[in-house]
Amino acid sequence: MAVCPDNVHWSECVQQVIAAINAAETPQEAFAAAEIWATRYQRLYEANAQNHWTVAESQQFEEAVREEIGGQIDEWADPANIAFSQALARYFPKLAALFGYLDHPVTRALSLIISPAPLANDFVAATPFDKDVNDALRRKISPHMRPTWEASYVESIQQGYLRVKGTPILH
Repeated sequence: MAVCPDNVHWSECVQQVIAAINAAETPQEAFAAAEIWATRYQRLYEANAQNHWTVAESQQFEEAVREEIGGQIDEWADPANIAFSQALARYFPKLAALFGYLDHPVTRALSLIISPAPLANDFVAATPFDKDVNDALRRKISPHMRPTWEASYVESIQQGYLRVKGTPILH
């Protein structure tokens, strides 16, 4: 069974993705499932983007975070595991990861800045489920991560936001 064909509602998709992550035999398989969710989650955002954080800014931010992360991946994971490092580099700049993977004041503030709340829409409704996807992913990949990665990931998020908006997330 394919995970999340386009005709599947996001609420069913998220359950399929979590099941696929839990069944994954390798971290790369878990990342592949999480990336399916990340694509769906990004589409939900794009359908509900706000004037204060446009789709173009979201794309610029993802690219800026990707560039910030690029030089640090080998510090976060074993550089000998190239496939894992590449999967990490693809997933961590995505909006789904930025909102759901790490519970930190910077990521919570970013969520408040970007989210179209208090409007009720599918993106807002999907956000708690994004955390569930990332919790499942964290259980799969944590054994492969070095314990010091979180601080530099948060700094990458801060720097990416600064490059797009010209101000830090938290002052």
